[in-house]
Amino acid sequence: MFDGIKIKITEDKNGNFVGKVVELNDNKYVDLFVSVGDTWVTGIGRSSNFEFVLTEKKIASQLFSLYGLDTTQDYKAEFIDNNTFGLGTGSAAPSQSPIRYSRIAP
Repeated sequence: MFDGIKIKITEDKNGNFVGKVVELNDNKYVDLFVSVGDTWVTGIGRSSNFEFVLTEKKIASQLFSLYGLDTTQDYKAEFIDNNTFGLGTGSAAPSQSPIRYSRIAP
């Protein structure tokens, strides 16, 4: 569902990392619930030299919040190479996960 979405991760003036959507894919749910400029990654925190926690806003988070449900998802993240990191939940190994963020040339 999220393949092809482009997110630009930048550091704000307080030293926090935030990811904004810069390009969407053609998925009907993404088209319905996500807009260019929306905040997708709400935080990144380091847990060791090569592991960190990435907090991602859920698609349709505004709808979830109406029902008192969680609007974000925390992932364990680990670098796979210099341009890619994997995301895992629970006991899943981030390096083996199909969920990946890849750096693209500007």
